[in-house]
Amino acid sequence: MAIIKTRPSVQLLAPKVVHPGASFVATIVLDAKRAVAIDRLQVSLKVVDELRVGKRSWKRVALRQGATLSKARRLERGRQQFQCRFSLPASAPATYSGAGATTEYGVLVHVQVPWWPDRRSHFTLLAAPAPVDVRSTPGVFTTASPSRVGPYVEWSLADTHIRPDKTVRGEIAVGDAAGIDFEAIVVSLVGTQQSRHSQPTEAFRYALTLGAEGLAGGGSVPFRMRAPTNLPATVPTSSRLWSLDWKLEVKLRRGLLASDIVGACPIVVLPDGSKSHGEGQAPPAVGSRRVDAVWDSVADQLDLTLESGVLVGEVGRVRLEIRKEYRRRTAHLVGELAFPSLHLGLDGGPRRGFRRYVEGRREFPIGKNHYATGRELAQVKAFIAPMHRRGLLFTLADMDDENIRIVRRGSGQDPKRLAAFAWSVIQIAQRVEQGRARIPPPAMLQPFEKAWRALAGHLHGELETARMVVTGELDGFQVSVATIWWDADARPEATHVTVWVPKAIAKKYRRHVSRDAGNEVGSASPFSPRAAAIVADIRAETLGLRIESHSLEIVLPAPMKDPAVALPWLDRLIGLGMELRGRGGPYR
Repeated sequence: MAIIKTRPSVQLLAPKVVHPGASFVATIVLDAKRAVAIDRLQVSLKVVDELRVGKRSWKRVALRQGATLSKARRLERGRQQFQCRFSLPASAPATYSGAGATTEYGVLVHVQVPWWPDRRSHFTLLAAPAPVDVRSTPGVFTTASPSRVGPYVEWSLADTHIRPDKTVRGEIAVGDAAGIDFEAIVVSLVGTQQSRHSQPTEAFRYALTLGAEGLAGGGSVPFRMRAPTNLPATVPTSSRLWSLDWKLEVKLRRGLLASDIVGACPIVVLPDGSKSHGEGQAPPAVGSRRVDAVWDSVADQLDLTLESGVLVGEVGRVRLEIRKEYRRRTAHLVGELAFPSLHLGLDGGPRRGFRRYVEGRREFPIGKNHYATGRELAQVKAFIAPMHRRGLLFTLADMDDENIRIVRRGSGQDPKRLAAFAWSVIQIAQRVEQGRARIPPPAMLQPFEKAWRALAGHLHGELETARMVVTGELDGFQVSVATIWWDADARPEATHVTVWVPKAIAKKYRRHVSRDAGNEVGSASPFSPRAAAIVADIRAETLGLRIESHSLEIVLPAPMKDPAVALPWLDRLIGLGMELRGRGGPYR
């Protein structure tokens, strides 16, 4: 053997990329120019995480594996190969180089030569997460919120999974920006490095600048952005020293003296070679097109109609409208319901309302923050009960005899929240008629309810218990017997007995006649003798007579304990009406 020894050269044959969670075979090639003895051939794999923040640094050995491939032996001249297999755990980190953070895979081959310097050769491996198959996940994002007012940016992505060297596609729009000019749109892929040893650090940023002209008039701007080939994959927790999160940032530049509008959404950068099933689809619509689509879908879902951005519908005799408004610089959803008058003197709303203090009436509490009051509290309670039990009035803004207004924070961009609000408004509309049917007679007339219902049956009509009014038909004429109430007090003012005629009464007959004052009925009267006699009797025995174009009405005292006494007066009014119209029937 030669006195001057020659150490063999070393080569490492390994896959171009290795993956955590998989094994790989490495081949060690020793090339000896002449025969040489060795004591041992060893190989080791070491994975090291390192983080540097300023002058401080942290290092951790994430993985260490090794093996002895040969003990003492003689290497003949030429090339000889030795193989080994490494198994990487799924928790092993990938190769990384970021903002002061690195992860390196190193292989050391150690050839021990007796009585001679050993051969130590270092090699670096590239480790990357294994490719995955996912389903594409489109998304819509916005900076709008119920707690803020002013312009906002809205954008969509065809897929929130980003792949290196593939195209990111999306669409951008702006809202509530009338009269505002934007200089440019900047779309950026931003990688943020997180560590418990330092504040979040921006490690990567790749930006695309677009023109903003297409945003005018509620339009949208589509974009296509090619992701870099070497884009590091999202790293959640594989390294104990750091992690890497990605987001897509959208910035609307407004110039030097105005604040830019900036929004961001989380994205996932997939390992190279991954597949996203469903890619190629168009990004979801944004801006006015998306909001219109949201409101359209809610309209279809709840059988409503969308008219000029307002959801409109009818539930029985209740008409409802749902719209977006700004109240105190905050976006709100507003539901308005309109219905025939309840005639309760109803007033309701938030407890801070001024009217309830100055009027001083008793009130029915709706939760802790709202109230309702009216002419008689028992009637108010009966009407509100179906809505109050369901908790539908906790966002009550205003309520009276003909309207209910519900207000809740929201911009109407989330279909689930919009549908939930619209459904609550519909439920209130359904319970308006339920509540109306539950209203008891006024306390003063409750003992006489049976008699009033008997009158309604005789006239083939209905009894409205809120104010004790019967409407029906007699001898082909529409008639009513109605109790009239003072606005604020639970005291009746009078009882009106009315007959409606389909054909207009001549103007010369129209007048108001009362027992104490009014038009005289004498020789100069336009009435026929029979009509004049009826008018004179009515004037003498009632509080007054009104002859209008299509109605004749007498005023009687209230409360009317036995409404059957109104029947003879209805007969007299029908006779007077026929006399004024030449004895014709009601439809001649």
